Amino acid sequence: MKLQSVLTQKLLLLLTAIVAGSTMAISPAEAASFARARAALDIQGLLSDSTESTVKGDSDRYFTTAQANPITTLSITPTTDFTFDFTASLNLQTLVDNPDLENASTAGEVAFSLFDTNSRQILDTFSIFGFLNTLGADFLSSPDSSGFVQITSLDRKTDFSPTQNSESASTIVRGFYSRRFEKAVALTLVAGEFSRACAQAPKAPNPCVQVPESSNTFALLFLGSSVGVVARFRRRSVKKRLIEA
Repeated sequence: MKLQSVLTQKLLLLLTAIVAGSTMAISPAEAASFARARAALDIQGLLSDSTESTVKGDSDRYFTTAQANPITTLSITPTTDFTFDFTASLNLQTLVDNPDLENASTAGEVAFSLFDTNSRQILDTFSIFGFLNTLGADFLSSPDSSGFVQITSLDRKTDFSPTQNSESASTIVRGFYSRRFEKAVALTLVAGEFSRACAQAPKAPNPCVQVPESSNTFALLFLGSSVGVVARFRRRSVKKRLIEA
């Protein structure tokens, strides 16, 4: 009986320690969140670039954010035929230990635009866009492109968790661009990747909730008067995706 009593007491102490440890794992002081966005674009024979934003938050009070938006501009000699293959990808992840306390969000976009260099007219465009937030409003767009951009394959995966502790979204788009012009034309190809990650506790007030207007990233894609053209196009594109989400 005495041995059994000792064993019982030890078992109760062990269970108490396990419960206490579990409580500590979700307490505000030990909370942690994670957010990552990776955007990549490869245009065969012309450019290959990527950007990644990653943040992690610990403890009961923090706010951390990271953002990157590299842009590449290429001038193409006058031609009547212009063709290239491309691969664009997005990978978004968020994770929070305590959804009552924390919030994490992430966003990414890959886009390219083709201009007539002399007239500064925008000719063709392509973009993909995604946004995750542990509070909801998650979406991953389908490719948004003009008629001379052809999509050959699309691999799209989403995990918008109802519990909101862990979410992810990824897409890989492969395709090609091909256009014949009636006369030789000088072209400017502008391509860019945008990534943003944000983590915060406590949740209110919460800057991480705001859906980023990624059109601002591409507002300076080209010089002079074309800036306004691109900005207007991007605003329409983002507004359309938000309505469809």
